[in-house]
Amino acid sequence: MPFSVISSGNPANTGTLLTVNRPNVVGDPYAGTRTVDQGLNTAVFIHNAQYTIGNAGRDILRQRGFFNWDF
Repeated sequence: MPFSVISSGNPANTGTLLTVNRPNVVGDPYAGTRTVDQGLNTAVFIHNAQYTIGNAGRDILRQRGFFNWDF
């Protein structure tokens, strides 16, 4: 399933706190070692500057797959 990353607050000053603001992406979120605790590199997402819109798109990440074992 795809999902999006959002910024807290309203740094773009788009008029309401209900508007979704997305951060800036400065690298590959899947680069590096993936572990059970951390499936992506969160350091590549930085807060967008005041009065600017971030460059992260909608649904740019994918959830991990899951397995169903029936015995």
